Amino acid sequence: MIMLVCAVSAACRTDRPAPQPPIEFGSTVHLFGALEGISLGMPMPDVLAKVPTLKHVPKTPPSSDALPPPPPPPRRNGYVFPVFTSFELKTSNATYTLNALDGRLSSVEIEVQNRAPDALWKAWGAPTRTKEGFIKYDRDRGIRATISEYAVPPLTVTVENMMPLAKLIDPDPTRFAGALVLGRNADEAARELARGPFDHIGEHEFQLLPTEYSVGPPSFRMFSDANGSVDGWELTDVLDQPTDETLKDVMAVYSNVFGRAVSEGERYVEFRRLSPFVRASRRDGSLAVSKQAWAY
Repeated sequence: MIMLVCAVSAACRTDRPAPQPPIEFGSTVHLFGALEGISLGMPMPDVLAKVPTLKHVPKTPPSSDALPPPPPPPRRNGYVFPVFTSFELKTSNATYTLNALDGRLSSVEIEVQNRAPDALWKAWGAPTRTKEGFIKYDRDRGIRATISEYAVPPLTVTVENMMPLAKLIDPDPTRFAGALVLGRNADEAARELARGPFDHIGEHEFQLLPTEYSVGPPSFRMFSDANGSVDGWELTDVLDQPTDETLKDVMAVYSNVFGRAVSEGERYVEFRRLSPFVRASRRDGSLAVSKQAWAY
């Protein structure tokens, strides 16, 4: 009788799907595992065609008596709020959460079973340390991966698009991300920036892609004079208590364009250059740039 039960149990076990092998990370930052071959920015219909087992995750549990949410109100400049959607896939060795913005894949969180962060860094190379954890980025491909220092098993990796800080801070201090800003009509400058990979969240305000140094998406805002011309702008770089190494790298990017950094206090830095007539300073995580009528 015991032999018969064991035989039946063994037969049942052979009917179960075999466990998947441990996930391999490859040699560079990318979407791995079940999402191999998927790229950020891909339209979600294309993603679903490649990974048909993805399940849509509603924002709220379905309810028979719940009314559909009202459409988002238009912004002052006529833009509407972006549409966020999420999808999920669970396998025996990982859980994948895909986030889409306006129908395109924007970021992915992967919870990997039975793998340690050391295995990831061995495959991708040493990361950059931050106050919150670790970042590994590829500036040329515009992609980064982050791991929280406080994460516990399973290993959780967030992969998202990024834009190098040096591409935002244009060598010409009158420009930002390649667009002429200072001295230009603010509406014209906003229209040109809106054609880039930025979220237009206000009349003259944008949410940017994360940089290799930020813990979240930075924001950019323009200020105009009585004639509607931009006379200053502000970049909130979202460093969030950066390490000394990170802050040194960021200040080097700023100094390369705006001149020598002169500390005016514990949390304030002024940049000095002879020309052109542009003033720049950084206070508490925000870079402010404005026109001035004289040079140092």
